[in-house]
Amino acid sequence: MIKFFRKIRQKMLTENKFSKYLLYAIGEIILVVIGILIALSINNWNENRKESNLELEILSGLYNDIANNKIKIDNLISRDSIIITGNQHILSLLKDNNSTFNDSLQFSFGNINRYQIFFPQQMAYETLKSKGLHSIKNDSLRKQIIELYDETYLVNSHIRDLKSEVYSNTYNMLNKRLFTTKDIDHKIPNNYNDLKGDTEFLNTLSHITAENENFQNYSYMMLEKTITVITEIDKEIKRLKK
Repeated sequence: MIKFFRKIRQKMLTENKFSKYLLYAIGEIILVVIGILIALSINNWNENRKESNLELEILSGLYNDIANNKIKIDNLISRDSIIITGNQHILSLLKDNNSTFNDSLQFSFGNINRYQIFFPQQMAYETLKSKGLHSIKNDSLRKQIIELYDETYLVNSHIRDLKSEVYSNTYNMLNKRLFTTKDIDHKIPNNYNDLKGDTEFLNTLSHITAENENFQNYSYMMLEKTITVITEIDKEIKRLKK
């Protein structure tokens, strides 16, 4: 097309038809500009498509990771509930002067200071950070995801340390008073009745129970935020796929 215009332009010049030449020259310029604009438009469309595909890929990865985190937190809460309930039951029994030990209590005594931990899956979040946080265009959703990982899950890492500290600080005291059976999760008091007047044991058990209840309250909050982010990611994925 450009060669065609060039031939016409040369003909106009040789025939001294300057006005017509000018019109053709302008037409040639317009054609070139239109071609450039079309090329830029196609390039922008390709770039937008790549960005959209990347966003969908990252969101899908985040959805899977956070959905798995929800399952882990559910298990965490379930396990901690068993320990808390067992500790509360032991405390209640030890306050009863007429209570006696039975083998059904072995599991509760064996798990007094045991704890469950939660390690969030964050491979997709690390990918998001490496690609750029603004790969997610939805400002509100991006903020929720960042807060979930960099705040909510980060505090959970400190709770893991606190749980470990509680276990370490109480291990020796409990080990002196409880005999471990063949199953490490089952223990028998050396003297059940002595525990009823053992202030150190009772205070420690009460403290562990209170700490676990506080940890579990945070787990419930963490679960709620996790569910909220999963829901919002699912909505965004469906919107982008339309």
